[in-house]
Amino acid sequence: MMYIFAFTIPVFLLLSLYSSGTYTYSLFFYSFILLPILEYLFSTSNEPPKKNSLFYDLIIYLQLPLLILASYIFLERIEQVNLVEKFGLMMSMGIGLGVLGINVGHELGHRSGKSEQLYAHLLLLQAHYLHFLIEHNRGHHRYVATPEDPASAPKGMSVYIFIPRSIFMGLSSAWSLEKKRLITKKKHIWTLNNLMLRYLFFYIIFISLIIYVFGLKAYAFYFGAALLGIFLLETINYIEHYGLLRKKLKNGRYEKVRPWHSWNSDHIVGRSILFELTRHSDHHENPNRKYPSLRSLDDAPQLPFGYPTMVLITLIPKLWFHLMDHRIPKNT
Repeated sequence: MMYIFAFTIPVFLLLSLYSSGTYTYSLFFYSFILLPILEYLFSTSNEPPKKNSLFYDLIIYLQLPLLILASYIFLERIEQVNLVEKFGLMMSMGIGLGVLGINVGHELGHRSGKSEQLYAHLLLLQAHYLHFLIEHNRGHHRYVATPEDPASAPKGMSVYIFIPRSIFMGLSSAWSLEKKRLITKKKHIWTLNNLMLRYLFFYIIFISLIIYVFGLKAYAFYFGAALLGIFLLETINYIEHYGLLRKKLKNGRYEKVRPWHSWNSDHIVGRSILFELTRHSDHHENPNRKYPSLRSLDDAPQLPFGYPTMVLITLIPKLWFHLMDHRIPKNT
């Protein structure tokens, strides 16, 4: 039942989108002021994992229609409000695209069912981050905690350097991985067999539809919201693997991914909001394990605070380095 708490994100998103004045920032205030307070009050919980259930899947699947509804309301309202409200709506929509679009798309993107894959694509399409399915599943999970992974931040790198690096190197990596797949299968690169080109085709249809129905200005703000969602996702990538490194073996390969190659968080509020993503160490050891079944591993390094608080701390690099550098395990 703890995952019902995840509905507070779409509830505050819809509240923001239907509001005026400073209330358009409701989801932002909830995510980065109230949630850190709640995480502090509720502390951590390392109870055993739960079995996946129809109830959990239903909650996951409901995020897609809720995000579609939110996107429609955003596009309908964005040109009817003043500049301060525009930025409030854009920030709230950005958080929605990051948490509901990319995070839930990430969960479903690891599943093999056709309907689950379709849901993942529709969620990530709205967030303008479809290539994530290629780079994350085929690249990040293979090269995590190595210099070859765009989504693993080395010790001493600030989030401001990491985000653009991860975005552009991630795009390049996704293209290279897809090109390699097609060459292996002896298929032409410049056709719709190439998922990257297919995704570009989907973007053209999706963006053209928005501009046709709502106008170019409305789409410009939607694009801004998508960028904010992407920045939020990349900030979380930064938090999840900062400073952790796998050793390179004599044969040139990297050691097996272990629990100490990802930061873990058992803070109950963050776990509920993000559907157990914060138990990230087990996710990398067992990427096909559904989120409710993820375990709290004893060998995993623990974040001092939950994700909402840690996102805020990344914004002050000196504070982040002071807080995190001495916590990096000596075996990485």
